[in-house]
Amino acid sequence: MDYTNSDCDEFKNIKVILLGNSGVGKTTILWKYNNPIIFGDEKTKNSEGDIKPTIGYEYITVKEKVEKSTANVHIWDTTGQDRFNSIASNYYRRCSGAICVYDVTDRESFNSIQDWVDQLKNYSDEEPVLLLIGNKCDKKEEIDVMPEEGERLAISLNAAFYETSALTGFNIECIDKLIQEVLSTLHKRSMVKEGDTSIRSKYQGASFLSMKTHTTKHKGKTKKNCAC
Repeated sequence: MDYTNSDCDEFKNIKVILLGNSGVGKTTILWKYNNPIIFGDEKTKNSEGDIKPTIGYEYITVKEKVEKSTANVHIWDTTGQDRFNSIASNYYRRCSGAICVYDVTDRESFNSIQDWVDQLKNYSDEEPVLLLIGNKCDKKEEIDVMPEEGERLAISLNAAFYETSALTGFNIECIDKLIQEVLSTLHKRSMVKEGDTSIRSKYQGASFLSMKTHTTKHKGKTKKNCAC
């Protein structure tokens, strides 16, 4: 999907991105969200270690029913490695929401969140809706970042905050809440652009969304082909 195309309907094709250091579990979170039943199933022997690190980029598409319309929410994942910073401007462009992920057992990844958000704000066209996730909370004996610290950081970023476990699926549904907030925010902005709140927006009632109805996974072959 080429988001540089000016003909792209901003409400039909909505972009949400994953941010955070390499190894915090961004790709695993996305896989768990996209495969809530089969991932981690004892019968299939899937585990967090089965997911390969992202090389370049990939995304899934979540279709949300909003009254009689359908919104296509594309959730993008890219490597957290510094050598891919060259794709940053394209990755952040036309981003309506961002999922910022750190590893609760890795304080460095927590301390890096502010840098990721600063980069996001530097490149993004409008202020995205933020979700802060402290992942790997199942590793209770290794926790180095307390939930209270995550909550304080979220308040400073004006973000919602959840601790998750991509391994067990704990709180992964918080991504649905982010999607709801993104669509609600876009609805409000569209009303402002119309200049008349009595005009019915195409996303009237966006706060009352259904759960995701379908997801499709796409992968990018190389970083230079990124059209995000």
